[in-house]
Amino acid sequence: MKYRLMLLLCAAFGATDVSAAVTPLPAMEQPILVTRIDCRIVIDKQGRVAEYTPKTELPALLAERVGEMVKSVRFEPVEVDGKIVNAETTMRVAVSAKKLDDGSMRLAIDNLTFPPEKKESAAPAGQPTVIKRAPIRYPKEALRYELDADVLVALLIGPDGRVRDAAVQQSALVHRTGNPREVAKALQIFEKAALQVLRQWETTPFALSDMPAHERVADGYIAYVPVQFRIDRPMKGGIDGVGQWTLETRTVKRVPAWAPVDAKAPQPSASDLAQGEEGGVNTRYRLAVPLAALSP
Repeated sequence: MKYRLMLLLCAAFGATDVSAAVTPLPAMEQPILVTRIDCRIVIDKQGRVAEYTPKTELPALLAERVGEMVKSVRFEPVEVDGKIVNAETTMRVAVSAKKLDDGSMRLAIDNLTFPPEKKESAAPAGQPTVIKRAPIRYPKEALRYELDADVLVALLIGPDGRVRDAAVQQSALVHRTGNPREVAKALQIFEKAALQVLRQWETTPFALSDMPAHERVADGYIAYVPVQFRIDRPMKGGIDGVGQWTLETRTVKRVPAWAPVDAKAPQPSASDLAQGEEGGVNTRYRLAVPLAALSP
């Protein structure tokens, strides 16, 4: 697989993006090669993955290895109404690949995400729904560079349905890499565009008591909203990288002070949620063993 390497020009971005001069640049991670696999799992009462059913089609050898990695994950037992239960859920697994000196590839779980279950009916009574959704437009400052980017935004929404605060959790260039400082400047353009749009959203009013405990705070509830910027195709439902390898150059995750993150609850990365999906600040599923401690 070939990836076009891009070196962004400091002078060009400095001339078009005034905010970069006053806003600290985000720290960058090393570029990563990643694919995402959707599956259905059952977590037993001991926190083990008792059942694993892949929903994404993969080559046989890769599918076998991913299955082994998923079954090695350990969760804390899931409790519902004071009882430990077997829990069935949809899970999205981000798998990274690193080329070793001998030419082989080492696979590892980069992240786990629990995308929202697709519901056949409308949202339950009391649950907020978006009633004002500003259109997402590709930023003019980035048009000449033909970049694809993903931005994951955390929104703090008050009981009146208005956005009280918004912050970028993480952003990533897709199929691109380059000088870290210039990539960070490019990503700031997309981050600014995403924040300007999402701050205008409104939902129906709601009662905090109707919101899941792991998503709410004293001032409202928190939602992760993904924004996909694509130069060569329309933005629509779906997610890049499901079943396909994607090169991503990501910022380090930045958790806002108003988002109480549970250290054991996996948090979505920039490209883990599809356009139209929404994630909570924490999931009901907690890791008993950190992903980094699992054997690759």
